Amino acid sequence: GPDSAPSSVRCFAGTAAEGLSFEGIEEARPAQVIELAVNPQAEAFTQCVLRPFTQISFLLFHFPGNHGGAEQTRVSYIGLQGEHSHAKRQAVNAKYELIPNAEDTAEAQRMLGLDKAGALGSMK
Repeated sequence: GPDSAPSSVRCFAGTAAEGLSFEGIEEARPAQVIELAVNPQAEAFTQCVLRPFTQISFLLFHFPGNHGGAEQTRVSYIGLQGEHSHAKRQAVNAKYELIPNAEDTAEAQRMLGLDKAGALGSMK
């Protein structure tokens, strides 16, 4: 519902964002912060600042909270739009993490409530 819709997104771009973890992301300086309205039809568009997002190979989104103070924030859709560059020499490798890298797993599971027995059943 609208209570779990994200209220903002912190965008990190480029090689500086690659080393971020759940432990250090709150203190990190994002390339752009975008305040988000509740948008169940996914019809809103937001213009990004061009400079930090030019010719990047790594993009990280951090959703620090939601509109209703719900324990979990729900992101149903992220659409990206931009201009194609012929300078790219490798395929785009898009990844997303429900649970972050191995070194962040315990902290992420705690934040998501997955450290409690029976939260989502067996994770095997």
